[in-house]
Amino acid sequence: MRFGSILELRIDKLQAAADGWAGVARGMERAAGDFDSDVSSPIGKKEHWEGSDADEAASTCNSIRLDIEAVAKEAKALAQYLDDIISGSGDDRGNHKNLTDLQREVEELLVEINNAGMYVDSDNTVVKELPVNEVPTGEDEGEIAKAQAFTERVKELCGQADGIDESMHDVLPIVFGTKDTFRTENRNATDGKAGPEDYTAQLQMMGVSTALRQYHGYNEAADLLDHFLKGSGEAYEIDADILYNDCSPFQEDVKADLDKIASDLPEGEFVTTWTGSESGIDGDAERNWYYGLNNFEYRLVGTKEDGVITYHVEVQKRYDWGTPSEHRGDLEWEEAGVNLIDVEQSQVAELNRVGLAQDFDVYGSTSEQTSTY
Repeated sequence: MRFGSILELRIDKLQAAADGWAGVARGMERAAGDFDSDVSSPIGKKEHWEGSDADEAASTCNSIRLDIEAVAKEAKALAQYLDDIISGSGDDRGNHKNLTDLQREVEELLVEINNAGMYVDSDNTVVKELPVNEVPTGEDEGEIAKAQAFTERVKELCGQADGIDESMHDVLPIVFGTKDTFRTENRNATDGKAGPEDYTAQLQMMGVSTALRQYHGYNEAADLLDHFLKGSGEAYEIDADILYNDCSPFQEDVKADLDKIASDLPEGEFVTTWTGSESGIDGDAERNWYYGLNNFEYRLVGTKEDGVITYHVEVQKRYDWGTPSEHRGDLEWEEAGVNLIDVEQSQVAELNRVGLAQDFDVYGSTSEQTSTY
């Protein structure tokens, strides 16, 4: 992205779109509530209708309500995504700069560049031209070094803008253009019948499992995917000690909680609230869990007494593949220029709906640990 293009961004137009989608979400939530109170609930309570036909109608109406709520969820998630991009936390793909802050930093840097008598050319390079036929002096060489430092800052900001642009390029088609965009939001919908595309996606996911295990050595990720594909829906216990030892972001979160427990909690038993954490993606150990869980919730349970905290860490997550409101990109794998796997996340979610796979709960608990304070 060109440096000047960041200055020209109409963030107000993007904010208007975010506000509009938030309004759609509120409208759909009201519609779901009205449908439930006026139609679904009375039929479900058999106030006016009884028998097998009434039971079937109640089931159908409940599914309709869930689908309306699914549309509301997607619209709300899109509004939140845009808000985060505009002025919040960025996105969950490593772009932690929002457009408002980015544009302000660009404006401030441009003032610095202009005050130094320089400008940004079309390839994002900062230059200060010397007079014709003049040999650079030591001072001029210093100016050249200053221009190079400016150029690095310009390209860093442009790179951050490119990251946001790529994220939106990936996310918006997921929102508006994938298979069964809203239908797969309704995780309770299991009334579909598997078709050729579903069986193809199932086979490709079996290939993903093999690649995770044999090609990369990501055994935990492969085990979790296999459990999903087996379709039992039974809860799955992970080795939380391995998760903790492998993932530095998780370790940092637990350490921060221990510091708070040491400074803020009275002595005695404690249970912290469920809090979000993530695996990280640095190195194979973290990537194993990134492809297996990515993010998850955890809490600390234990006792604080006489300068020692004795505790264990509990972990939980709902294992499901990407639905549109989660804005996860396609699953792709290419070797030697050949596209071996290309599956939309919503197609994987569809496997749950048609009964070829099943979402499930993940849980685990570390062994007992101690920390002094």
